Amino acid sequence: MAIFKIPSKEAQYVQRIVAGDHKAEREFYNFCHDYCMRAQGAEDFYSQDRFQDAFIQIWTEIQDGRIFLKDGTIWRQPKLRGAESSPMSCSLRSFIVDICKKQKAKENRGSTVVIAIDTAMRDISESDFLDFDREEIEVRIRIINSSIMELSPTCREILTQFYVNGLSLEQIMQVRKENVSKDGLKTSKSKCLQRLKTSVITNYIALQTL
Repeated sequence: MAIFKIPSKEAQYVQRIVAGDHKAEREFYNFCHDYCMRAQGAEDFYSQDRFQDAFIQIWTEIQDGRIFLKDGTIWRQPKLRGAESSPMSCSLRSFIVDICKKQKAKENRGSTVVIAIDTAMRDISESDFLDFDREEIEVRIRIINSSIMELSPTCREILTQFYVNGLSLEQIMQVRKENVSKDGLKTSKSKCLQRLKTSVITNYIALQTL
Protein backbone atom coordinates (compact mmCIF):
# COMPACT_ATOMS: atom_id res chain seq x y z
CA MET A 1 0.00 0.00 0.00
CA ALA A 2 1.49 3.32 -1.07
CA ILE A 3 2.03 6.00 1.55
CA PHE A 4 1.46 9.55 0.29
CA LYS A 5 3.26 12.43 1.95
CA ILE A 6 0.90 15.24 2.91
CA PRO A 7 2.50 18.51 1.72
CA SER A 8 2.93 21.39 4.14
CA LYS A 9 0.66 24.43 3.95
CA GLU A 10 3.43 26.44 2.30
CA ALA A 11 4.07 23.66 -0.20
CA GLN A 12 0.39 23.71 -1.07
CA TYR A 13 0.58 27.45 -1.73
CA VAL A 14 3.59 26.94 -4.01
CA GLN A 15 1.71 24.22 -5.86
CA ARG A 16 -1.38 26.40 -6.30
CA ILE A 17 0.62 29.44 -7.42
CA VAL A 18 2.47 27.43 -10.06
CA ALA A 19 -0.86 26.03 -11.22
CA GLY A 20 -2.17 29.57 -11.78
CA ASP A 21 -4.58 29.70 -8.84
CA HIS A 22 -5.15 33.46 -8.45
CA LYS A 23 -6.82 33.09 -5.05
CA ALA A 24 -3.56 31.70 -3.73
CA GLU A 25 -1.92 35.15 -3.97
CA ARG A 26 -4.21 36.74 -1.37
CA GLU A 27 -4.25 33.66 0.85
CA PHE A 28 -0.47 33.31 0.80
CA TYR A 29 -0.10 37.06 1.45
CA ASN A 30 -2.36 36.87 4.51
CA PHE A 31 -0.61 33.71 5.68
CA CYS A 32 2.74 35.51 5.70
CA HIS A 33 1.80 39.07 6.61
CA ASP A 34 0.96 39.07 10.33
CA TYR A 35 3.66 36.54 11.17
CA CYS A 36 6.36 38.54 9.37
CA MET A 37 5.24 41.89 10.78
CA ARG A 38 5.39 40.55 14.34
CA ALA A 39 8.77 38.92 13.73
CA GLN A 40 10.45 42.08 12.43
CA GLY A 41 8.68 44.53 14.75
CA ALA A 42 5.54 46.14 13.36
CA GLU A 43 6.27 49.37 15.27
CA ASP A 44 8.99 50.13 12.73
CA PHE A 45 7.59 52.65 10.23
CA TYR A 46 9.14 50.85 7.26
CA SER A 47 8.27 47.29 8.30
CA GLN A 48 5.34 47.13 5.88
CA ASP A 49 7.44 48.33 2.95
CA ARG A 50 10.14 45.77 3.69
CA PHE A 51 7.57 43.01 3.90
CA GLN A 52 6.02 44.02 0.57
CA ASP A 53 9.40 43.91 -1.17
CA ALA A 54 10.37 40.59 0.41
CA PHE A 55 7.00 39.07 -0.45
CA ILE A 56 7.36 40.18 -4.07
CA GLN A 57 10.80 38.55 -4.20
CA ILE A 58 9.47 35.22 -2.94
CA TRP A 59 6.42 35.39 -5.18
CA THR A 60 8.58 36.14 -8.21
CA GLU A 61 10.93 33.26 -7.45
CA ILE A 62 7.97 30.89 -7.26
CA GLN A 63 6.63 32.19 -10.56
CA ASP A 64 10.06 31.90 -12.18
CA GLY A 65 10.56 28.37 -10.91
CA ARG A 66 13.48 29.19 -8.62
CA ILE A 67 11.37 28.11 -5.65
CA PHE A 68 9.72 24.81 -6.49
CA LEU A 69 8.41 21.52 -5.11
CA LYS A 70 10.33 18.28 -5.23
CA ASP A 71 8.88 15.19 -3.60
CA GLY A 72 6.56 17.39 -1.55
CA THR A 73 9.44 19.51 -0.24
CA ILE A 74 10.16 23.16 -1.07
CA TRP A 75 13.47 23.66 -2.89
CA ARG A 76 15.24 26.85 -3.99
CA GLN A 77 17.70 27.62 -6.79
CA PRO A 78 20.11 30.43 -5.70
CA LYS A 79 21.01 33.20 -8.13
CA LEU A 80 24.72 32.47 -7.79
CA ARG A 81 26.15 31.08 -11.02
CA GLY A 82 26.85 27.38 -10.72
CA ALA A 83 25.03 27.04 -7.39
CA GLU A 84 22.89 23.93 -7.11
CA SER A 85 19.31 23.92 -5.90
CA SER A 86 18.69 22.52 -2.42
CA PRO A 87 15.82 22.05 0.04
CA MET A 88 14.83 25.18 1.93
CA SER A 89 16.45 25.21 5.36
CA CYS A 90 13.62 27.30 6.82
CA SER A 91 10.00 28.11 6.10
CA LEU A 92 9.09 30.67 3.43
CA ARG A 93 7.74 32.95 6.15
CA SER A 94 11.04 32.80 8.03
CA PHE A 95 12.88 33.43 4.77
CA ILE A 96 10.79 36.58 4.21
CA VAL A 97 11.63 37.78 7.74
CA ASP A 98 15.34 37.20 7.04
CA ILE A 99 15.12 39.31 3.86
CA CYS A 100 13.40 42.09 5.83
CA LYS A 101 16.09 42.07 8.53
CA LYS A 102 18.87 42.25 5.95
CA GLN A 103 17.12 45.19 4.27
CA LYS A 104 16.79 46.97 7.63
CA ALA A 105 20.50 46.45 8.31
CA LYS A 106 21.28 47.95 4.89
CA GLU A 107 19.10 50.97 5.67
CA ASN A 108 20.81 51.43 9.04
CA ARG A 109 24.21 51.51 7.32
CA GLY A 110 22.94 54.28 5.06
CA SER A 111 21.59 56.26 8.01
CA THR A 112 25.11 56.66 9.46
CA VAL A 113 25.61 59.50 6.99
CA VAL A 114 22.71 61.41 8.53
CA ILE A 115 24.03 60.75 12.06
CA ALA A 116 27.45 62.09 11.07
CA ILE A 117 25.87 65.26 9.70
CA ASP A 118 23.86 65.78 12.90
CA THR A 119 27.06 65.44 14.97
CA ALA A 120 28.93 67.92 12.77
CA MET A 121 26.10 70.47 13.02
CA ARG A 122 26.71 70.85 16.80
CA ASP A 123 29.90 72.78 15.98
CA ILE A 124 28.17 75.19 13.59
CA SER A 125 27.41 78.64 15.00
CA GLU A 126 23.81 79.83 15.12
CA SER A 127 24.51 82.55 12.55
CA ASP A 128 25.72 79.94 10.08
CA PHE A 129 22.93 77.47 10.80
CA LEU A 130 20.20 79.17 8.77
CA ASP A 131 22.36 79.32 5.65
CA PHE A 132 23.38 75.70 6.15
CA ASP A 133 19.75 74.69 6.64
CA ARG A 134 18.64 76.41 3.45
CA GLU A 135 21.48 74.84 1.50
CA GLU A 136 20.76 71.41 2.99
CA ILE A 137 17.08 71.66 2.04
CA GLU A 138 17.99 72.66 -1.52
CA VAL A 139 20.43 69.74 -1.78
CA ARG A 140 17.82 67.29 -0.53
CA ILE A 141 15.24 68.58 -2.98
CA ARG A 142 17.68 68.15 -5.88
CA ILE A 143 18.53 64.62 -4.74
CA ILE A 144 14.87 63.65 -4.44
CA ASN A 145 14.04 65.11 -7.85
CA SER A 146 17.00 63.30 -9.41
CA SER A 147 16.00 60.04 -7.72
CA ILE A 148 12.43 60.36 -8.96
CA MET A 149 13.66 60.75 -12.53
CA GLU A 150 15.69 57.53 -12.13
CA LEU A 151 12.49 55.57 -11.51
CA SER A 152 10.64 53.79 -14.28
CA PRO A 153 7.72 55.69 -15.90
CA THR A 154 5.33 53.26 -14.22
CA CYS A 155 6.73 53.95 -10.75
CA ARG A 156 6.71 57.71 -11.33
CA GLU A 157 3.08 57.56 -12.40
CA ILE A 158 1.93 55.45 -9.45
CA LEU A 159 3.76 57.54 -6.83
CA THR A 160 2.65 60.83 -8.40
CA GLN A 161 -0.99 59.75 -8.55
CA PHE A 162 -0.95 58.56 -4.93
CA TYR A 163 1.25 61.10 -3.11
CA VAL A 164 0.92 64.23 -5.29
CA ASN A 165 -2.57 63.97 -6.76
CA GLY A 166 -3.96 62.27 -3.66
CA LEU A 167 -5.77 59.48 -5.52
CA SER A 168 -6.80 56.31 -3.72
CA LEU A 169 -5.65 52.89 -4.94
CA GLU A 170 -9.11 52.30 -6.42
CA GLN A 171 -8.95 55.59 -8.34
CA ILE A 172 -5.45 54.85 -9.61
CA MET A 173 -6.67 51.48 -10.89
CA GLN A 174 -9.38 53.26 -12.88
CA VAL A 175 -6.84 55.69 -14.33
CA ARG A 176 -4.16 53.15 -15.19
CA LYS A 177 -6.32 50.14 -16.09
CA GLU A 178 -3.21 47.95 -15.86
CA ASN A 179 -3.25 46.48 -12.34
CA VAL A 180 -5.57 43.50 -12.06
CA SER A 181 -6.10 43.84 -8.30
CA LYS A 182 -5.88 46.37 -5.50
CA ASP A 183 -3.37 44.14 -3.70
CA GLY A 184 -1.23 44.03 -6.84
CA LEU A 185 -1.25 47.83 -7.12
CA LYS A 186 -0.50 48.20 -3.41
CA THR A 187 2.47 45.89 -3.77
CA SER A 188 3.71 47.82 -6.83
CA LYS A 189 3.39 51.13 -4.97
CA SER A 190 5.37 49.84 -1.99
CA LYS A 191 8.08 48.45 -4.26
CA CYS A 192 8.34 51.75 -6.16
CA LEU A 193 8.53 53.69 -2.89
CA GLN A 194 11.32 51.45 -1.60
CA ARG A 195 13.22 51.93 -4.87
CA LEU A 196 12.90 55.70 -4.44
CA LYS A 197 14.12 55.53 -0.82
CA THR A 198 17.09 53.39 -1.83
CA SER A 199 17.95 55.76 -4.68
CA VAL A 200 17.76 58.81 -2.41
CA ILE A 201 20.08 57.21 0.18
CA THR A 202 22.52 56.08 -2.50
CA ASN A 203 22.63 59.51 -4.18
CA TYR A 204 23.00 61.26 -0.83
CA ILE A 205 25.95 59.06 0.18
CA ALA A 206 27.56 59.56 -3.25
CA LEU A 207 27.28 63.33 -2.87
CA GLN A 208 28.93 63.27 0.56
CA THR A 209 31.93 61.35 -0.79
CA LEU A 210 32.66 63.85 -3.57
